[in-house]
Amino acid sequence: MATAQDLINYCETLLQQTSAMFLAGLPSGGGENDEYTIPSNTQLLLWANEGQNRLAKLCLPIADTATATPAAAGASVLAPFTQIVSASERTLVTPTSVSIGTRTLQMANQGFIGNARFYPATPAGEPAAWASTNNAVTLSTYQSLPECTVYGYFLPKPLSNPVQDIDPFIDDFAQRTIAHYMAWMVAQKNVDNTVLAERIVPLGNEWVGGVREIYARLIQNDTTLEGFFPPESVNSMPGPQIVKQIVPRS
Repeated sequence: MATAQDLINYCETLLQQTSAMFLAGLPSGGGENDEYTIPSNTQLLLWANEGQNRLAKLCLPIADTATATPAAAGASVLAPFTQIVSASERTLVTPTSVSIGTRTLQMANQGFIGNARFYPATPAGEPAAWASTNNAVTLSTYQSLPECTVYGYFLPKPLSNPVQDIDPFIDDFAQRTIAHYMAWMVAQKNVDNTVLAERIVPLGNEWVGGVREIYARLIQNDTTLEGFFPPESVNSMPGPQIVKQIVPRS
């Protein structure tokens, strides 16, 4: 199983840096021998998480389930996505179904879910329907305090140290794409370094190309996934603009 260190190694190789690479870190300002405010590997892991999360939202479905209970009986919000976390430590990003016990709730539009005439509570006082606000799961009128099971697509398990295994849903090509994202971020951070600045465009192109290739494979296997991963998110993704500035010699 690949680890976070594999992503870091790939990133450093793309940038032709050593394992002691300091370019990703945030110096304290106390000189070369002083400690970093943000160590290089810490920042690289942050970008690794950012890259894998962007893939999960754009083109990499990670199916999982989680349970959630409202903060209070009858609360209109079941929970924000950030609080709906699976047993595998994955955070919800796109809900597809909600159930209470063996009963599946009806999926509704947010604009109507609060109207009890459309979605009255069940005889047991439980909600009949659910909706998504794109950052939270909401419930129709009810009086109980139900434990709900939320099904859907989740973000990968976050990476917190280099020896940690990568989420098994992230295959070798996704790992390659994430490493290019990390290297792209490092290059942009160090745009004043002329050697790294020249890598910004090719690294950005590799990231965008990887996302589009993963998306193409996704839709080729199952076109119904377009409903959860709209093509506009990928096709309209702004790619790096290749611009060559010519400075006339005097």
